[in-house]
Amino acid sequence: MPIIRKTGALRAAQGLMPPASFDPTYGYSLADLEQCAAPQPADEPADFDQFWDGLREAARAMDPVPTLGPWSPWMYESGFPKNDDGYEIADLTFTSVGDVQLGGWVVRPVGGATQIAVCGHGYGGREKPECDDVAPDALCVYPVARGLPTRSLVPDIGSGVGQTHHVLWGIESPRTYAPILSAADFSVAATVAIELFEAECRARSNTTGSATPSENAPLIYHGGSFGGGAGIMALSIDDRFTGAVVSVPTFGNQVVRVTQHSEGSGQIVREFVAEHPEALETLQYADAASAARRVRVPVVAFPALADGVVPPPGQFSVVNSLAGPVWRHVLAGGHGDWDDFDPEVRSENPSDWAGDGQVARLSPNTIAQFLREPTPLVA
Repeated sequence: MPIIRKTGALRAAQGLMPPASFDPTYGYSLADLEQCAAPQPADEPADFDQFWDGLREAARAMDPVPTLGPWSPWMYESGFPKNDDGYEIADLTFTSVGDVQLGGWVVRPVGGATQIAVCGHGYGGREKPECDDVAPDALCVYPVARGLPTRSLVPDIGSGVGQTHHVLWGIESPRTYAPILSAADFSVAATVAIELFEAECRARSNTTGSATPSENAPLIYHGGSFGGGAGIMALSIDDRFTGAVVSVPTFGNQVVRVTQHSEGSGQIVREFVAEHPEALETLQYADAASAARRVRVPVVAFPALADGVVPPPGQFSVVNSLAGPVWRHVLAGGHGDWDDFDPEVRSENPSDWAGDGQVARLSPNTIAQFLREPTPLVA
């Protein structure tokens, strides 16, 4: 299905601080980026779908046995999402594929949730819940993928001396590769989110004496950068998700990715593949652009025109390959701080969604409405 809404920046941000040592647009215009695509199906591993089907079965077979800490009041520091009744937060632990123990948090609206969200994260892991695009009435699970701080650390994985960086961990095989297993973690987190939401609905029903339906509640995935790419892989194997919001997704078109210099994890992979070219065989299973071909739910996507951490050609190859209805809202700049672009500006006014330079992002309510009813913009 074509991209049915195209909004956002028309030119790349210029004021990266500190300045990049290379061109973060990689010489691509928006018109060039619109031509970026996933590898051709004939170039994918012959057992690509069979492999991911096996991981789907492993993730869905997991009993995550979620354990919650005590609930306490919570306020999102950025001010998004907003809920007049406020929020509560609890620590979370659960079991994922391979019996790996993971951690995270759950945030719920005090007045009760009507939808569910799983919120991924970047390669820095996470120290606390934050996701500005979440709908105000969502119960949100914030998992931390295996091997990442602060809740799911695994010995010998990280970025310190003597540690194997997460993006190289298990690269010998797609069955042990960390980014692939992280996608499974996000799918298992969906099981956790559904269980907790249904428990909340039952509890409210018992308290009020009236039925509180939990069926057909939207289940939305949110993720950016690492969480964008791994999230697309999770979406490709988990049809319980009804929509997604992804920003500056990584892992797009791995064959091209390993040829492009960057200041992110892709550079670590690039240098490794230069010495171990056989590793590209594993990377082709962890291709978010190939996975995107299997994603048919509505997606709101935020790729960037300039980004020295996740090269824009990879981002757009993911977004352009999505098989369902897509709202592509282009950011002038991705990772980093920009003098002429503030990614935190949000608006529900369509006149703020297009043009050059300072372009507003979409509000959470605007995003939620599109994911419910993915229709083209009315001129």
